[in-house]
Amino acid sequence: MTNDDIPAEIAELDALYESQLRLHDELEARIEAFESDLRRAVRGYASSQIRLNTPSARQVIEANFERVETIACRLLSAPLAPFVCQHGWRPEIDHHRVEAWDEASNARAQKGRPAYKPSVYWKILAAKADPVTQKATASRGAARALARGIGLITAWRDGRNPAFQPPKVVRGFVLIDDFRVSERSGFSSRDTYVCESAHEFAGALDYALKETGSDMVSVGSVLVSLLRELSMRSGFQSREKFELPHGASLVTFKQASKLYLPKPVADTMNLFISEHLADVLSLEAAA
Repeated sequence: MTNDDIPAEIAELDALYESQLRLHDELEARIEAFESDLRRAVRGYASSQIRLNTPSARQVIEANFERVETIACRLLSAPLAPFVCQHGWRPEIDHHRVEAWDEASNARAQKGRPAYKPSVYWKILAAKADPVTQKATASRGAARALARGIGLITAWRDGRNPAFQPPKVVRGFVLIDDFRVSERSGFSSRDTYVCESAHEFAGALDYALKETGSDMVSVGSVLVSLLRELSMRSGFQSREKFELPHGASLVTFKQASKLYLPKPVADTMNLFISEHLADVLSLEAAA
């Protein structure tokens, strides 16, 4: 990858990275010079009491790693193939190569810091991008979340649930029972609690409907938005019904809620799970 392949956002981060570290070093040096003059004036120890509330070089580097990852997840993702950064891809920071506290360490830092520039980390992430692998990984993840949501595989370990019972059909809709939206009681309030597994199920359903080109794709996207709103909501009302597109609905109860899906949506979900379940189970068994 040449410098011409570096996105403008990353190039700007490079310039800011170098400017921030240079400014930090200059301020530290000016304070140290002032205190040296002060000690000479009083013929002994003296402190200016000036303290810089600035991050260390390591903290600057780590903050830029996070910024690069945010940009990479946006620029290296493809439709239905999100790019997901792994923490192990970050270069290991050598404290002694980046921090400057005297003349010798400053000289060493000036040579070591460029190895951690945002553009260096960007090149590492860009080399990891593979839309085909990303899509396969996303599909497996969505299938796992859906299979957990209907109880086909266990929540604590991705093995088949020997006691699995297929979701019931109620008045023409497939019932996802024990959907983890419930009441959370505090000392003086009752709020709506949306478990992470519910968010994961909604996101996975949205993904599966989009991946299969379903005409009812709005069911998943609206459910995702509804759960996001409920998670920020104060108060809880039992037996409250939320209407979703195509007749789908969510009914809240204190312990767990009930999600009713149109049969075509449930059929699409089941087909999606069956297409990827073998891969999910084989990977978990290998782990």
